[in-house]
Amino acid sequence: MWHFYNNGGDPATLTGPPAAVQLNDGPRVHQDFLVHARAARRLPGDGELDVAGLVRAVLRTGFTGPWCVEVNTPEFRALPIDEAARRAAETASAVLDAAGVLRR
Repeated sequence: MWHFYNNGGDPATLTGPPAAVQLNDGPRVHQDFLVHARAARRLPGDGELDVAGLVRAVLRTGFTGPWCVEVNTPEFRALPIDEAARRAAETASAVLDAAGVLRR
């Protein structure tokens, strides 16, 4: 998500399914990409990127998984593993649910 949007990606331009999707969020970046990539990728839904919109676009390509969470902030890395896993699962589930991936 973060790399797609911050490299100028547009969900309308997707033509085929990716091999995997890393769910994350963060700010739109216009400079210092490496610094932001190493410290500003946030949990899905905790930034300004349209994560659910990109998930829907990816689904339209026929993508069936896998989904994973990739977060890279000092605050997240400092969390106890059980808390980090819980937060990652909750935020990923919320975004996937909003995009229509999870059917209850």
